[in-house]
Amino acid sequence: MDIVDLTILIKDLNIALNFVISVFVLQIGLMFILQWYKLGRQDLDNKVALSYGIYYTLFAISIFLYFYIIGIGVDPYLFDLLFVISTFMRLIGGIILSVMLDITLKDIWNLKYVFSILFISMFLIFSILTITHFIFNHFLMYKVIELFNLMFSLIPIIFTYYFMKKSLKIIRRKLKVAIIGLILLPMGLAFTSIRARMFFEKLDFTYLIMVSISRFIIIISLMLIMIGFTEYSFSSESSWKENLVSIYIFDQSNRILFHKNFLKFQIKREDVLSKGIRGIKSTLENFDIGNDIQILNFGNNTILLEKGGRIFTAMIIKKKFLNDQYLLREITSKFEYYFWSYLEGFDLSDRSLDIESFFQPMDSVINNILSHGGI
Repeated sequence: MDIVDLTILIKDLNIALNFVISVFVLQIGLMFILQWYKLGRQDLDNKVALSYGIYYTLFAISIFLYFYIIGIGVDPYLFDLLFVISTFMRLIGGIILSVMLDITLKDIWNLKYVFSILFISMFLIFSILTITHFIFNHFLMYKVIELFNLMFSLIPIIFTYYFMKKSLKIIRRKLKVAIIGLILLPMGLAFTSIRARMFFEKLDFTYLIMVSISRFIIIISLMLIMIGFTEYSFSSESSWKENLVSIYIFDQSNRILFHKNFLKFQIKREDVLSKGIRGIKSTLENFDIGNDIQILNFGNNTILLEKGGRIFTAMIIKKKFLNDQYLLREITSKFEYYFWSYLEGFDLSDRSLDIESFFQPMDSVINNILSHGGI
């Protein structure tokens, strides 16, 4: 096989990889849209997943158009037209994503719609440059696209970093994987930019090899993004602390050893005891050590129950999140770690003892778990 045949083979490979990449990005978009559909289409928080889905779906169309015009080869006018459509697709996706996140998170990060204004400004600037290009044959729109690409790359990383910092540590590991993918993605795409093609075009065959390598980098980055975001719920995982209602720790005779409320208003303890935990004695009697955590309905909330060595712990939450059971196990294990010897020494049947006051230091232990997102 001579250099000409090898060059043709690599070009065909790159075209095939371009198609694979476009489909992969589309799959990520559909993954987010499906998550939104499953979690609740009317919930504003869950619409964050929808906005991510629209962003990546439009990105898939955008990248497909761009790969088409640089891979197949079209006349200059059609090249300009498809390039403009491709860029506008990404800008519209960026506007939808940033506006939805600014609306959803406005009470948390208080950035005064900075990202929304940024993307809308980019949209207006590119619109003006597009008009000047087609009327006056100016090429400024190609000169600013690198700045736009930088924004396209940085903003998803910033958003994901925010969600990572707000999530439990076990979820943070997943989002770190996604961030690595988000960093690698623009690095791979950089080799196919117009400026890169102009800079490396004299290398010819060597540049084709570089493009092939960059395609595999892009595919790896997309795999990391998908792994990081699979089953990730933006609303539940980033606001898991707001999902907590209360914690109750009982001995085996159903006596409360410790409780902690997380809401500003208090849930009446008698309601919890009569309608919730004390009303499920049949469940507790069959609740052996090593059993899975029990999940029970309590009004509009959910009760998670776990039995330890001498205690069982009940965590009341508004709605489930991926690591609710992990958090419950952390609290149960920490209580037994710090207070096991006292549990063995106390006569818990003595109702004259102010047991709850004695175990009140557990409040600081729980606060430490929450502040560090789990251990």
